[in-house]
Amino acid sequence: MDLENWKPYQPGQLHALLEDEQLWYWIAGGYALELFVGVHYREHADLDVVIPRAEQLRFRHALEGFEFYAADPPGTLRPWRVREFLPKPIDDIWVKAHPDEAFVFQIMFIDTAAERWVFKRDPSITCLMSEFGLRTPEGYPIIRPEIQLLYKAKTGREKDQHDFRVCLPCLNRAQKYWLKEALERAHPGHNWIKEIDECFRPG
Repeated sequence: MDLENWKPYQPGQLHALLEDEQLWYWIAGGYALELFVGVHYREHADLDVVIPRAEQLRFRHALEGFEFYAADPPGTLRPWRVREFLPKPIDDIWVKAHPDEAFVFQIMFIDTAAERWVFKRDPSITCLMSEFGLRTPEGYPIIRPEIQLLYKAKTGREKDQHDFRVCLPCLNRAQKYWLKEALERAHPGHNWIKEIDECFRPG
């Protein structure tokens, strides 16, 4: 299976596919940040979607006819069987519209507890599920930018650094504080902390 064979859906295509299904999902990754900023500023190799782990079978059933592959173990793909509930640590699913076609989007599971999102790298970092995402002017559900940037902070990839610097001026004061505090817990000494601090200095 060619893991580089991608023809990702656009966010509008995904939203049209899912909006009538009453599913809990959020567009994630670089697309979510670009939708938040409201300007196209880089190309995207794939399209990421996050859903609560507990909702996985509802999501899979709603997209009957698509092909699903679980990253199990990481770095390899295997078919996700119908009615198979995927436990931790499996949290990455690749999706095709047809077996012989390219991948169109990627699903990532988030874990929840008592109606709160729980950050898998540091369970002390949480927020209410009602505050996990927001809606764009087009009506697309996206992961909140400060949460998406927290996920991106680990890698140090060039595209993630670019995402941070484009998005930082667009974050409001509360979002910057949230991201700073989360980084101090999950990634002490991260270079983004200093850049956020610069935003609060007068003049």
